[in-house]
Amino acid sequence: MTHERLDDQVMMINLETGAYFALEHSAADCWSALVEGAGPDGLVDVLVAAYEVERPQAAADVDAFLRSLVDESIVGWSASTPAVAVTPPAAAATRQAYRAPQIDKHDDLEELLLLDPIHDIGPEGWPAAG
Repeated sequence: MTHERLDDQVMMINLETGAYFALEHSAADCWSALVEGAGPDGLVDVLVAAYEVERPQAAADVDAFLRSLVDESIVGWSASTPAVAVTPPAAAATRQAYRAPQIDKHDDLEELLLLDPIHDIGPEGWPAAG
């Protein structure tokens, strides 16, 4: 899985399946905090600080978001404590309108992405001398 953040969006590509995913606004913020090492409570803190959402709703939405990440095999559950305490952004004077974080999956280019010769690399590397 590879990912890149571009402004308010994160694009991810599963190089094994060819599926790609878009995370926008609150989902992108959650992903960025997750990559930094935040746990579920840290993700809730990020949402409450940046968006017009109450903590109980944010907690329920984070749980659903994390489950969808696991269902898509993007992340896995861990019993360990989050590695880093992520400091949420300071609460802005005006928080943004809220939309629950969700994954937008796109699989229309799976076949094209899987045709890329990078998937056929063996132990000898690529390109292999003939």
